[in-house]
Amino acid sequence: MMAIFKIVQGLASTIMNAAGFGGTTQTVLPNEIIKAIESCGFFESIPLWAVTLIRRTFYNSTIIYYDFICIW
Repeated sequence: MMAIFKIVQGLASTIMNAAGFGGTTQTVLPNEIIKAIESCGFFESIPLWAVTLIRRTFYNSTIIYYDFICIW
């Protein structure tokens, strides 16, 4: 059983490496974005909070009806 797991793990690892998902890369934000986020005060952040709350209210209140033919 362990041999089967090792074969499947090796196959999955080979596929992931070939697709480019095998290694990790560091993601870095540009300095301009970091400075803009750090300099955002309380009153400047109110519109950001408002947009977030409106978006969450909209997405959380959306009802999807599924009837085996299509999604409404």
